Amino acid sequence: MTATIEIPQDLFLKAQSQAASEGISTEALLMEALEARLKPLQPPPEWRAAFGALSHLKEDNERLKLIIDDEFGAIDDELWR
Repeated sequence: MTATIEIPQDLFLKAQSQAASEGISTEALLMEALEARLKPLQPPPEWRAAFGALSHLKEDNERLKLIIDDEFGAIDDELWR
């Protein structure tokens, strides 16, 4: 497909320079940049769905961390020497 887009001249010149330094065409560089920019729009992998599944326990985790910190703060340093 052919499309016409307007790109600021300074940006296009940077793209041309970058493409030349990589030994590729400006079109190839722009295609790579566009593909890279659109990649995050793909749905995340299934294994990522598990992350955050326990976020509803955040307050409990913070409460337990405070309890643990208090207990370890109460340890007599002399016993550990």
